[in-house]
Amino acid sequence: MSITESTLLRFFSGLAILLLVGSLSSCDPNRVYEKNKDIPDYQWKYDNVLAFPFSIKDTNALYNIYVNVRHTHFFPYRNIWLKVKTQFPKGKQLEKRVEIKLANEKGKWYSDCAGDICDYRVAIQENAYFDQKGEYKIHLEQNMRQNPLPGIMDMGIRVEKTGKTKQELANQGEKAAEDQEDNGNLP
Repeated sequence: MSITESTLLRFFSGLAILLLVGSLSSCDPNRVYEKNKDIPDYQWKYDNVLAFPFSIKDTNALYNIYVNVRHTHFFPYRNIWLKVKTQFPKGKQLEKRVEIKLANEKGKWYSDCAGDICDYRVAIQENAYFDQKGEYKIHLEQNMRQNPLPGIMDMGIRVEKTGKTKQELANQGEKAAEDQEDNGNLP
C-alpha cells in the first residue's frame, strides 16, 4: 500500500487540529459549538452541502457565528461566495449569500498560513440571538462559478456566546439613540 503526500498532509494536519482543539476545549467556556468538515480531494462540489447541527439552550444570550475556512496556499481566488442556510427548531429556514474575503487586493492571505495550509475564521453574524430553544442547523454550500472549487480543504462553523444578553444590547441601542439626540450626528 502506497501512502501519498496528500494522505500524509491530511493525517498530520488532522492530528494537529485534534491536539489544538483538545488543548483549547477546556479553556473556551464561551464556545457553544464548533465543527469542521473535510472536503474530499480538496475539490468542493456544488452538491456537497455541509450541515452543522447544534443546540441552543439560552435564548437570552447573544452569540457570534463564524465560518472556518481551511484552504491551500494555491487557492485561486481572493474570496469565496457561500450560500448559508439556517434551519430553525420549528422548521423555518432562512438563506443568504455571503462573501468571505480571503486575501487583500495584492493577494496576501488574511489567513494564518503554515506552509501550504491556511486557516481563517471570519464572523458572519455578530450579536445574534436565538428566539427558540432547540436544534438549529446551518448549511454551507459553495456558490462560486467554478465547480468543483479547488483548494478548499475544510469548512466549519463556530457558535460562541459573547458574554452579553439581549437586554444589554437593547440598553446599548437606547443609550446610542440618546447620545445621538444630545450630540446630533457627531460620534
